Amino acid sequence: FLPLGTDVNKRTDVNKLGISNQKTIDILFAGQIKNPNRLFSDVKGLPQSLKKTTEKIIDIVASDLNVSFISVFKAVMNHEFSENSKKIIFLHANSFLRAYKRKIVLNKINSVNLTIVGGVEDNEIKSKINVSVCPQVSYIDLSEIYKKCKLAINVSPNFNFSCHDRIIHSISNGACCITDKNSFLGLVFSDLDSIVFFDYQNLNTCLLYTSRRG
Repeated sequence: FLPLGTDVNKRTDVNKLGISNQKTIDILFAGQIKNPNRLFSDVKGLPQSLKKTTEKIIDIVASDLNVSFISVFKAVMNHEFSENSKKIIFLHANSFLRAYKRKIVLNKINSVNLTIVGGVEDNEIKSKINVSVCPQVSYIDLSEIYKKCKLAINVSPNFNFSCHDRIIHSISNGACCITDKNSFLGLVFSDLDSIVFFDYQNLNTCLLYTSRRG
């Protein structure tokens, strides 16, 4: 168990970021948006056996983003790979799928304004007319920004029994969190009105509902 915490001694004026004290942020996503195409090019540059296996894992998970990445990784791996090779396959598949999932979700948000706090490498996301990008900020400042948003997006890492701090930030600062679901989140947050779960099959319906709600 890892408790969530922050350094209260480091603090800056978040109003310098151009965000007012009111809840003026329609939808917030905090995190880096890397370019999946670049990450997939990195996969293409792997040695043939590693490339083939990494692509197989990516294909299986990308065809149904509700499946467990860890389960697929374990099922595909075999004894022919060294521990170092397994780490390389894991890192490349995980990096691509994390960026791919984030892009899939954020690309569905078109009718309301989306604020992204963090680096945005992907030009397709960056060029959307409803997207505003703020620079990366400290952990304590991020909490202050969450106080200014109505809805917050969480796209969970590829570890399917956990709670990301984006969810804690959202709920503790009065925002409704829109997040994908895993067994841990379903157990802990199933009765809370401040969290809305989506799966990747009903993503359009979920985002339409929460945008109107906000």
